[in-house]
Amino acid sequence: MNTIQDLERLVAAIEKQGANVAPTYQEYMPLAFAIANDCGEAGREGFITLCSLSVKFNRENAERLFSNALKKGDRRVHLGTAFHLAELAGVRLEPPRLPRDTHASNASNAAPVFPHTCVHT
Repeated sequence: MNTIQDLERLVAAIEKQGANVAPTYQEYMPLAFAIANDCGEAGREGFITLCSLSVKFNRENAERLFSNALKKGDRRVHLGTAFHLAELAGVRLEPPRLPRDTHASNASNAAPVFPHTCVHT
C-alpha cells in the first residue's frame, strides 16, 4: 500500500466510527503535519474530512493550517502519528485487503484454511 491508500483507509475507518481524533489543538497540529509530510497536497481532503468530525470544525482554519503544514511543517512527524491518534481515540482499523492469490484458490492441493486453532486432547 502507499501512503495515500493508507490515509484513505484510515479516514474511512474514522468516519465509519465517528471518532474525533483531534479534539484539541495538541492533536490537530501534528495530524496536519503528519498528513502533509507523507501525502502532500493529495492528503488535504483526508485532513479536512478528519477535522470535520469535530464540533469545533472550521474549514477555513483547517485549510490554512494544512497549507502552513505543507510549507513549513515539522518533518519529524509522519503518517504513523495519524494512526496513533486514531488508536488513542479508540478507532479499530480493518486489516488492509490483500490481492487474491488466484494460484492458491485454484490449486487442488491447497491446505485448508481454519479461522481458529483448536486442540484435541
